[in-house]
Amino acid sequence: MYGNINYNKFDYLFHEMGHMIDFKTQTPYFEIKNKIKNSKVFEKQIDSMVIPQNAAKNKSEFIAEITSGQLNGDTYPDVIMKLFNKVCNIKIPQ
Repeated sequence: MYGNINYNKFDYLFHEMGHMIDFKTQTPYFEIKNKIKNSKVFEKQIDSMVIPQNAAKNKSEFIAEITSGQLNGDTYPDVIMKLFNKVCNIKIPQ
């Protein structure tokens, strides 16, 4: 199972920051153009992925969980990162 493996005392904070960053990067244009498309893409692709139950709940939780993991130094398979990059505008510096 893929998911955040480097949990620490900041994991919850990083998860909530993921929600905040996602909200701040959703420009009105991006939101209008991609909201419906991204929800369908997410729902279609998430079924075939092995990810934690919390991340599979919905697009928002998926984005927050992956953001949290990246901030903790986790890496994810290409299939998960491709979906992450399709459904949000978040870019975590390496």
